[in-house]
Amino acid sequence: DNVLWGGKVADSQFQNSSTLAIRALNQKLHHDERITLSLVPIADGLTLALKR
Repeated sequence: DNVLWGGKVADSQFQNSSTLAIRALNQKLHHDERITLSLVPIADGLTLALKR
């Protein structure tokens, strides 16, 4: 939940701790080959992760 954080994660202008933490989580999930990801771009975003 909140993986898009109102668009702030895509805007490098936002550097507060919450936004940086969400960016780091998104990157970690993106590079984890043990899971398959799906992002639901509704409201603040929702990531679905399925173990392979």
